[in-house]
Amino acid sequence: MNHNRNSRVYLIKAIGLWFAIVIITIIVISPSVWLFLTSLKHPMEIFRWPPTIFPQQLSFEGYKSIFHGYDSRRGSYVPIMGNLYNSLVVGLISSIFSLIIGSMAAYVFARGKIPYGKSIFLTIMVLRTIPLIALAVPLYKLIGYFGLINTLTGLTITHLVITFPIVMFVMYNYFSLFPSEIEDAAQIDGCGPFGIFLKIIVPISAPSLASSLILAFVFSYNEFLFALTLLSDNNRMTLPVGLASTISTHGINWDLLSSAGTIAVIPCVFIALYVQRYLLKGLWSGAIK
Repeated sequence: MNHNRNSRVYLIKAIGLWFAIVIITIIVISPSVWLFLTSLKHPMEIFRWPPTIFPQQLSFEGYKSIFHGYDSRRGSYVPIMGNLYNSLVVGLISSIFSLIIGSMAAYVFARGKIPYGKSIFLTIMVLRTIPLIALAVPLYKLIGYFGLINTLTGLTITHLVITFPIVMFVMYNYFSLFPSEIEDAAQIDGCGPFGIFLKIIVPISAPSLASSLILAFVFSYNEFLFALTLLSDNNRMTLPVGLASTISTHGINWDLLSSAGTIAVIPCVFIALYVQRYLLKGLWSGAIK
């Protein structure tokens, strides 16, 4: 009797859990699905009321304008692909350097390798909580002092300064819980500090490093304020600024905006899928050990 009752309770909980997962999944992916379906609609169908979920007639005009770089209907240039390239370059370079610098700094601070390490770490974290809009003018002056205004190099350095504390914060919490016995054993075998970090700490920390890389890249890839402030040439604009350019005083070019938004999602999906292997590898190796 109790066995049947427990089985019934377990079944009800499982059904409720799966129902909640389905509802949350629908809520999360519905904006992206709607964006993709809108990109396939004719501009007249986008404004139809009541709105249609699926396009009644497929239209690839938005994608054609983006890949050709010119909107023949409106007689305007559409440099979205160039903006996408700029965002990828800035995002990848800044996130990779943020991962290298932030993880090494987090390891040094977590292990107490330098005097007043925790105080320096807390100072960096407190400074990172300052609203980015308050840093726009100082960073503009600083980047301008080195002659890097309107360059992707200046924007990359700015994103590096902003994203590396995020990586350092995530990795600091991980390294603080990392058992030091493994490092002591490697040190007894004659491995130096840099060798310990590179050959032992980095492979074991692959899941946390992958998560930090995704966070840094997504932040840089989506950053709008400093890209708009530091860049003035349309050929050097990043994708968020390029997407905003589809909104003008004459209205919003929904077909271009939805098509460009769909294309903008693709790099993030590919990077997440690629990095996922390291997340799963780290989780499985940790479970086996």
